[in-house]
Amino acid sequence: MSCGFPDRGASAAGEGCGSRDPSAAEIGRHGESIAAHYLAMCGYRILARNRRLGPLEIDLLVERRGVVALVEVRTRRGRKHGRPEESVRRRKRRHLARAAAALAAECPALGARRPRLDLIAIERQIGGLQLRHLPGLPLRPPR
Repeated sequence: MSCGFPDRGASAAGEGCGSRDPSAAEIGRHGESIAAHYLAMCGYRILARNRRLGPLEIDLLVERRGVVALVEVRTRRGRKHGRPEESVRRRKRRHLARAAAALAAECPALGARRPRLDLIAIERQIGGLQLRHLPGLPLRPPR
């Protein structure tokens, strides 16, 4: 995978995306860095990265024009395990719904605004990376 953006897990010696295959955690961190850069270029303000709420975690918390969004970032090296967005199943959406509720309880400044769920899907393809931003997904999947 190309290192177009800095990887927080990389050392000064150039580890991370260099000579060895990156781990799933490194790929995930790299994807989150790409997503944060993309969202900032689109006018979003990054409020938090890897925000923990007890056992729950939000990859990115962003705001633009008064709308707050929880952003789940999914990064894949290829389609061996399906498209990145296909990996956000019922259990993960429930997890994100609990995170949204915990965030609303912890942050009264949100008021009655419930954060929306956005998904950033990043996958490596021939010639580079493809990024898809899917805003406003339902937090709870249909039953």
